[in-house]
This record gives sequence, C-alpha cells and structure tokens, in this order.
Amino acid sequence: ESETLEKESSIEFEATGERNDGEKASGKLTLTANFSFSTSTASPSNPDRISVPIGSAFAKGNLNYLTIVSTDFSWDGSTTSCTVRTTNTCQIRKTVDVVAFEGGTRFNIDPTASGWQSSVEKVDAFNSSAFTGGTDKIVKIVTASDVEKAKNQANQIDDGKEELFAKVKETELKIEASYKKTLGETTSSPAIGEVAAEGKAKLLAKVTYKVNVLDKSAIEEYIRTLVSSRLGEDQKIYEIGSLFIERFQENNATSAKLKAIVKTGPEVTEKTVLDKSLGKKIGEVTTLIKSINGVSEVKVDTSFPWVRSIPEDINKVSVNITIDEN
Repeated sequence: ESETLEKESSIEFEATGERNDGEKASGKLTLTANFSFSTSTASPSNPDRISVPIGSAFAKGNLNYLTIVSTDFSWDGSTTSCTVRTTNTCQIRKTVDVVAFEGGTRFNIDPTASGWQSSVEKVDAFNSSAFTGGTDKIVKIVTASDVEKAKNQANQIDDGKEELFAKVKETELKIEASYKKTLGETTSSPAIGEVAAEGKAKLLAKVTYKVNVLDKSAIEEYIRTLVSSRLGEDQKIYEIGSLFIERFQENNATSAKLKAIVKTGPEVTEKTVLDKSLGKKIGEVTTLIKSINGVSEVKVDTSFPWVRSIPEDINKVSVNITIDEN
C-alpha cells in the first residue's frame, strides 16, 4: 500500500524576458505589384490580380511593419494602366498605411527607397516618407525558460517528506527507498509572455509525495511462519523486531529484501519448570532444567540455607523465567 500527501508549493522567480511596450511607429508604404508582359494573358474581361491581405509583413532589415488594410491590384493587360513600365514588367503602385510590429523608437526610420523585403510574392515596397510615433517602454516579461527554471527549483524543495512520514501509522512499516516526489500541474503568475511587475513572478506547483508501506502485523506473521518451520519442537519465537527493507526496486515488478531480528529460545513455561522440580533435590532440578535446549542458567533460591529439595506443594514454589537479551 502507499501513503500520499499533496501540497502546493510557491516559488518566486525573476522574469528575464524583455519587450518594448512603447507606442508603435506608423507611416505609409508604397507597394509595387509586378505583372509580367511575357507570361500574362490579362484582358479587361479577365484581368490579373494580386492581393495584399491585412497584416502582411514588410521588413527593412530587422524592422517589421504590418499593413493595417487589405489592398488589391488588378491589371487588364494594357500599358496605360501601368504606374511604371519596363521592358517585361508592368508595375502598379498603391500607398497603404502600415504600423510597426512592436513599440520602439528604432522603428522611426527615414524615407528608404531600397532594401525592403516583402512577404507577398510579386510585390515590392519602399517608403517615400518617414515613419514616426514610436516610443520606448521596456518591460520585463515571463519567458518559457524562466518557468522551466522555476520548475527545477520546485523539484529541489522537499518540505513534504517529513510531513508524509509522520502520516505513516505505528502499525505500518515505511519503505524509505520507495519515497517519491512528483511535480504536478504548475501555474505561472503572470503567464508566459505577460508583463511581470518589477520583474517578479510566481510559480504555483502541485506536488505529490508518496511512500510505500507494509502492514507490520502481516510481515511479522510471515516471519513467524517462516522461522517456526525451522525451529525444534522445544523452541519458540520470543520477539520479532528491527524490521527493515533494503534493495527496494520498482521496475516491471517490485522487489525488496526484508530484514529483521528474531529472538528465539527454549519452549519453557512455568508448568515445564514445575514438572521437573516439585519434590526433587536442588542439584537434580538444576540438571533437569539446564538440559532444556537454550536454557543458559538455572538459579534456585530456598527459604532457608539448609533446605536441599523443592517442596512438593505447588503453592510453596514460585517460578520466574527471564529472557537473556544478549
């Protein structure tokens, strides 16, 4: 069987992530849709189309900007509808509003005619006017690695072990080698990706403590049955103690080694002593009782020094049997 204990642990930890929650820069981006003269079959009734969905990304270096509206381009195959015409390409341009992916002054950039990357095929971009409005506000946020580190700290805490062991009853033998601590559901406050005030966060973790136990009476009965089969008829078990489990293993099958100290000795009762003593001489009594396997000492005390034999009256004789602890 097992004893279990469930506790909730609280771990405070530092949030190490950073995010800029300042205002986002905004501006206008000129998009150029490129249609091919050589491969297109566009006509007024069946024009070629290119769509730029809302939220499409355009990047200048490591600065990302997102469109805040959807924009569609349509070409009927004529040269007059081109904003710019090259030998093989008809370029149609439109200006759209964009906003920076996140806050920060670094998104405030000057007009840039080249170096832009587009997430939309056949569409290029440049900004002919500056992007403005970005401000800086650096905040601490909880990261996944912060939470993982806090979980590792929670795994190091063992404050439920003593409390669990105290639950084990006097009638049970705990197998200390079976002790386990399992980290269950964890909750980070704030959650991953959220702002941590002053960089502080907390992890709440449910922890289950468990230890296997055995019924002492069942163990003792097992030992008594086992040892009794090896004793002679004139021997008996006096005491079973110091129960101990070692080499505990819990794989496909659970196994362990049981140790105990078993005190055995002669089957001596008051009746046995009286049967061998009443009416007999003291020397004879000593010899008869000492002949019992396991009796280490026989001492006869008489009421008077000159008494040489044991009375025949049972009421005049007392028997005291003591166990040698050595």
